[in-house]
Amino acid sequence: MLEHWNLACFVACGRETNHLTEKLRVAQYAGYGLDMHMMVIYTSLTCGVTVYVIGEDMRLDFEALQK
Repeated sequence: MLEHWNLACFVACGRETNHLTEKLRVAQYAGYGLDMHMMVIYTSLTCGVTVYVIGEDMRLDFEALQK
């Protein structure tokens, strides 16, 4: 079971580990079925980081990702 306390600790650890600040921008590349998406979305949004969600059509288009 995922409780509030577990999620709060998870987010705090992710923020400290990745040195996130509100000036950063990150790409949400992992699919929503993977646990990795929680690390990017939850930790980023709780400290003001801009999250860009990469669509399925662009995921393998490396030229479009660079832009």
